[in-house]
Amino acid sequence: MVIPRLRSKIMSDNTLLVLYGGGKLLGRPFLVEDEQSTPWVKLSDDKFDDILITREVYRKIYALNSLGKLHVICNNLTSRVLRFDSAAGALPIVPGLGRVGWRKRLAAFWGDLYVVVRVEEEVFRVYKLSKQCKPYGWNEVKGFDGGYVLFISRDCSFFMHNFVRKEYENCIVFSEAGFPKYGDDGSWEYKCEDEFRVFRLSDRRYGKVGESDDFPEIDWSPPSWIFDVESCSKSHPRSQSEGELDEDDGGVQSDLNYSNNKDEEEQEGLEFDSNVVDQEQEERFDSDIEDRDDGKMQCDSNNQETDDEEMQSNVNIEGDTSLKADVPSSLFASVSALEEEVTRTLLRMNGGNEAIQKESSRKNITLSAPRACTSSATTKVNQSDTATTKFEGFDIRSDLVPILQKIWRNHGNIIEHSTVRSGHIIANALESLATVVQLLENNSVESSSDCQADYLSSTLSDLKVMGFKVQWLVTFVEKAVKLHKSKPLVDSLNKLSDLSSHVMERRAILIDEVAKLTEEENKLKKEMAKVSKLIPFIGQFKFDEPFGSGLT
Repeated sequence: MVIPRLRSKIMSDNTLLVLYGGGKLLGRPFLVEDEQSTPWVKLSDDKFDDILITREVYRKIYALNSLGKLHVICNNLTSRVLRFDSAAGALPIVPGLGRVGWRKRLAAFWGDLYVVVRVEEEVFRVYKLSKQCKPYGWNEVKGFDGGYVLFISRDCSFFMHNFVRKEYENCIVFSEAGFPKYGDDGSWEYKCEDEFRVFRLSDRRYGKVGESDDFPEIDWSPPSWIFDVESCSKSHPRSQSEGELDEDDGGVQSDLNYSNNKDEEEQEGLEFDSNVVDQEQEERFDSDIEDRDDGKMQCDSNNQETDDEEMQSNVNIEGDTSLKADVPSSLFASVSALEEEVTRTLLRMNGGNEAIQKESSRKNITLSAPRACTSSATTKVNQSDTATTKFEGFDIRSDLVPILQKIWRNHGNIIEHSTVRSGHIIANALESLATVVQLLENNSVESSSDCQADYLSSTLSDLKVMGFKVQWLVTFVEKAVKLHKSKPLVDSLNKLSDLSSHVMERRAILIDEVAKLTEEENKLKKEMAKVSKLIPFIGQFKFDEPFGSGLT
């Protein structure tokens, strides 16, 4: 990941960050003039799943560790961690948020940050970072607005609009190598072939590229200039000078709080260690960078604008020495130039930057926020109550503890075989379980909603994958979901019942009318008989014949 020079006071020349050895986050400090090489340092003991750099003027780097914690690193490499609220659905309840399952991936597009989680072999979930107000949270999305396609490879991720195949809209086109499984030590294990597959968010359809009509073969070749690194390097534009940035973007600098004074106040850690290691470690790291199978550099270059209201983190660089390697400076320029050229070409293919921004802002991405749904659905829950109580060693909302106590009495310890180690995630899962029980106890078919049904089914699925003992809950959830899905049929049945009642009323009225008409008919027949008796010769001749008919 290469960051071109933006401001000499904040960043001089280039800074390089890599993911190495299955999740180790390493950094190379700023290049000093006339310096041929600088050491690599270890930024944290955490295992990281992905790193991503924004492409705005004041660039920032997002890093997602294997436990689901999101860090942001600004241009001066001050690290902060976004503050999440455990009671607001900040972290999705999925097995990938922990050192089980598959590696999680970051993606970004026009100011929106996404995390892609593989929850099953053929099921993915995508969450969007909600920054409307603090504390931040993740909201699950069911598609990408405007027919965008998300591509994820082993090395990078990016969005594309107006793709050559309409069948791939709202899809994730991914490499199997982009989602390796965690090993016993929390590192990634690349045991799969580098095949490309597709997952469509709208109908959760999964398949291989070119295997069916749903996902036809993609017959498209990149332009020839992609393979011409020299021409890309020549066409690479230089960044603005410090004076130009100060003059043109002074207001932006103030809004984003990038002043040098603020950086000095907030900076606590993540400063590069100048210590280096011996020649043997240097040679080993150089060899590993060249060997893609032993730990590939991860680079997510995406178009994105982000909010800079982050909470100061206490994550520090470890003081011990780490690895270093000499990377040719020409490689930096070539990679950066290639990134810029690819981006400009994609913008031209999509009708230009302005057209994409207009299309992106025309609609809002449809979100599914289960906890927001339940807050409006469970009317008996006091949402203002944020007090917590210890339950089985976890901090749980006080109003939900009695429900969990009943569950424990009736079904025992339901988390004893859980595959999740994070107490924070387990606490979230238990609160969601209690909320599910509340929904089932306080709602009927008439009061149920689509949002509630989605929350019930998705939460139950997550809890089962996490290893919670919830078989006793399956029947109730399936019954509730099936009955809710039958609501349109119930409505139709009620309408048909009303029509049937109306027809029966009309039929009863008509029967009464027929009875009255029959009675009148009988009276008329009796009167006709009386009159007929008074007429002489009745029945012996026709009344329309002459009196003398047959006389001669």
